[in-house]
Amino acid sequence: DVAVNYAHWVDPDRWLKKVQTKKKVQWIHTDHLLALGDLPFKRANSCLGIDWFICVSKKVEESMLKLHPEVASNMSVIHNVLNQEKVREHAKEIKDCFPKDGLCNVLSAGHLFKVKAYDRAIRVHSRLDKEGIHFCWYVAGEGRERPVLEKLIEEHHLEGKFILLGQQSNPYPYMLQADIYAHPSLCEGCSVAINEAKVLGKPIIATDVGGAREQIDSERNGLVVD
Repeated sequence: DVAVNYAHWVDPDRWLKKVQTKKKVQWIHTDHLLALGDLPFKRANSCLGIDWFICVSKKVEESMLKLHPEVASNMSVIHNVLNQEKVREHAKEIKDCFPKDGLCNVLSAGHLFKVKAYDRAIRVHSRLDKEGIHFCWYVAGEGRERPVLEKLIEEHHLEGKFILLGQQSNPYPYMLQADIYAHPSLCEGCSVAINEAKVLGKPIIATDVGGAREQIDSERNGLVVD
């Protein structure tokens, strides 16, 4: 009866013509006004043939309506869901993730993609380090930006301070044991990682993109920053 396309980066023409159902539903996971690259729903007439749109945050809905006001009556917001007990359970599986050297440990989690803005994180870390604010910043994730980030870490003399952990099958112990969770993205929809950090009681610093202000009460359980 209903076909759901969960991936907004797949061109709708690929499935609309091949899947015959009474209704077709499209999930939207990111703010298309800020998103990098040529996503299908940035284009005119890309909504034709879709009966309903599900946006993962109000911010995502706002950006979609600016691009496609014609679908205003066919749109809803459903935040990403999370198994909280599973997160808490897996967070206890590793005892010691960080050296016990008294330094503050900051964690970020996500693919090493340009949109995650780890290059900016490295520059911020370098500036703070020069000001005498010493801490370690860890990133759990892998991706095509690794060579670029490794070069930046070397250029800013942050070896051993800004640390790429690579892909972690279970990042939750790192998140639990970190002092701060940082989310420096250029673009988001409704970050699952921010919600995971909330479940584990972490103070969060996140850029003001996507659903950040829907997820964080700034200056109460985190900071939403420019």
